[in-house]
Amino acid sequence: MFSAIVFQNRKISLAFFQYKRYNDDVKYFEVFLFYFINSDIRKQFMEIRNLITFTKVAETQSLSKAAAALGYAQSTVTMQMQQLEQELGTQLYERVGRQIRITQTGQEFLTYAAAIIRMSEEALMVGKQDNSTVTGSLRLGILSPLAGPDISSLLAQYLQKYPQVKLRVETIQDPELLLSHLRHNEVDLALSLGSRYTGEDLIHATEDQPAPLHLYVGKGHPLAGQQSVTPEELSLYPFIRTGYFEAGLEALPCAASRQIQISDPGLALSVAADHCTDRLFRTGKADGMHGTPDANTCTTDATGTSSNVSGHAHTNAMVLAPELIVRQHQAAEQLVPLDYEVSASACWLQVLYHRNKWLTGAMKAWLSSLETGL
Repeated sequence: MFSAIVFQNRKISLAFFQYKRYNDDVKYFEVFLFYFINSDIRKQFMEIRNLITFTKVAETQSLSKAAAALGYAQSTVTMQMQQLEQELGTQLYERVGRQIRITQTGQEFLTYAAAIIRMSEEALMVGKQDNSTVTGSLRLGILSPLAGPDISSLLAQYLQKYPQVKLRVETIQDPELLLSHLRHNEVDLALSLGSRYTGEDLIHATEDQPAPLHLYVGKGHPLAGQQSVTPEELSLYPFIRTGYFEAGLEALPCAASRQIQISDPGLALSVAADHCTDRLFRTGKADGMHGTPDANTCTTDATGTSSNVSGHAHTNAMVLAPELIVRQHQAAEQLVPLDYEVSASACWLQVLYHRNKWLTGAMKAWLSSLETGL
């Protein structure tokens, strides 16, 4: 399928075409083909810098903030936006009080502008693909549970291979906040783990990798090593809830009165491995925790706050976690998966970026590192 969209002044042609991304999913992407050879038209062809300015105005929702980010005077940004609107013959933004709001037409054009910028960047990189020329910056957002030895090793290898890239890594505990950072251009790429994202605003940069989920217990747990654990048997023991990895799952057969809330998956695994469970239930204190819940109850979060919930003071707690996370945990050797089937399609390792973001050389290099390292 191939169809061209030509703006009314015919200064540029834009086209949709199908092609396969990393994950072999066929997607539609906008690219510009060419502008007409006629010299008069070429002189009027919109400049890439005006498109860059427009995308920055759309991102910041402010002419002054866009000017500051690009190092321009505000009058320059205003002039560039006016030029772009004149060339397109349409209004791209409007003022609402002190705020800038991108019009519907502007939102539609934003996708094309981002694609044109992306393609121009890629064109400039032709013949310059050796490691020494991968420059620029890379802002990574990583879901906190993934920030283990595997990722640390990949980051070290990346910096060694691409020394001219300015790298910034932000670990984010809340999956929704991580996606919000992508939408607001606070990170370039996001490495997430959880239910599969299906929205149209974010693109899956690599093939999503299934992350098998298991119920883990310490080696001394009564159900450890038992074949075919039943729902009735699960309900006899406490279940640690982290808030991660449970979306899309059917309710696990764990009694509501026997649940422990720990928002840090790493701490939850330590508790399940009996690293600190005895002391936790005996005194209400464990590494990173404080408070004294009653003898039969405990809940804690990553901030270290403990409070009362209905629960029993068992040391034989279980936790739901992906194999990918467990194998990197310091207590991995003390944890075993229960022989209980959990939905195989509930958790995915995903690398995402915003649909209006073009893939820079630094971003592509990181994606290549991920594909070979994870």
